Amino acid sequence: MTTAKMIAFFVLLFFSQLSTAQTRWFTKDDMLRGSITPQRDWWDLTFYHLKIKVNPAQKSISGSNEICYYVLISGKILQIDLQAPLLLERAEQDGQAVEVSKIGRNG
Repeated sequence: MTTAKMIAFFVLLFFSQLSTAQTRWFTKDDMLRGSITPQRDWWDLTFYHLKIKVNPAQKSISGSNEICYYVLISGKILQIDLQAPLLLERAEQDGQAVEVSKIGRNG
């Protein structure tokens, strides 16, 4: 093997190792937040109606968020992303309480 071929081989070997060293491993939270899941593809968001109360003395925010959406196909689970420190205390559909399940770091 000539010197030029050996150098080319080692350069390719180096860069192939370097490219695998930068592989990012995604967490379950990353996959949920970054993907169109079956729990997201059956509905189309039309708007959010935020009602909030800011309390600077307590360094807190409270309120509600009404989500309006159009049903594209039949579905039973609606995925909503909520990042810390926000908490979902209650969910309703047409004035009736609905079951809430949590997945991920906040779950």
